[in-house]
Amino acid sequence: MADSIGKMQLSNQDLRENFNVARRMIAMANGVDISKVASSQLTQGFIRTYVNLVVTQSQFQWNISSLDNYASSPNLPITNLVASVDAFVAGAMGYYLLNYSWTGGAGAMQNIDFTTSNCFVPITYPSNWFNNSSSNSLDNGCFMFWMGYIKIEVNSIVLYKTWDLMRHLYVPRTQASPAAGLTPAVQLQSKDQFDGSADTFFPMEPLPVFSGSKQSVVTVQYPANIPNIKPFSLGSIGYGTSFVLLACLHFRGVNCQNASSLK
Repeated sequence: MADSIGKMQLSNQDLRENFNVARRMIAMANGVDISKVASSQLTQGFIRTYVNLVVTQSQFQWNISSLDNYASSPNLPITNLVASVDAFVAGAMGYYLLNYSWTGGAGAMQNIDFTTSNCFVPITYPSNWFNNSSSNSLDNGCFMFWMGYIKIEVNSIVLYKTWDLMRHLYVPRTQASPAAGLTPAVQLQSKDQFDGSADTFFPMEPLPVFSGSKQSVVTVQYPANIPNIKPFSLGSIGYGTSFVLLACLHFRGVNCQNASSLK
């Protein structure tokens, strides 16, 4: 199951095995016989959730369920969480950074309208495409965002104590090289290579089951407090030392609708 979920090309046999394993995992998590989990309840799905990266802090917690409301995890229009009555079996996990729109001030951060060029290009490493002499550069110190680990806990049971973030470091062989003084927004033809079906995704084992009715605690721990470096230190963009980067956690797997009704 874990080797197939999250990839674009799947055979019917792959999908059938994914769903069979998901039924068993959901039945075990709910303490019921597998016959109680109908195949019609299962669909392919995903979780996509974010945290605001803030200077002087080293640990952040993601919202996983629609009932979660952690202050560091904004409810953006592109967020997708587990519904309160559903359950989700994760087969692959992705992790990458995104940058907020660089215009409009902090008050505009929650109101994404996709009018600002490239405000949501995934950042999979401290890229030269972002690390240039323009006002929205990333200092090399941002490599720390791939030097920490993720901890996953469901109903006080620790499933992953230290998931290595280095697994999600993706440095393409061919990289873009922006000219000095030019921002990525004006270099639309010069992006880093990125395959959203596979890049930065890694198969999971054991397979965690996230349920809207159970407490899921998913945190990221960086090796040190985030320093006052670019882009956090840039007062010219109007944010000062407030958050300008997002850390995205992206699961792909099988979703079980109305799992809370299983008895």
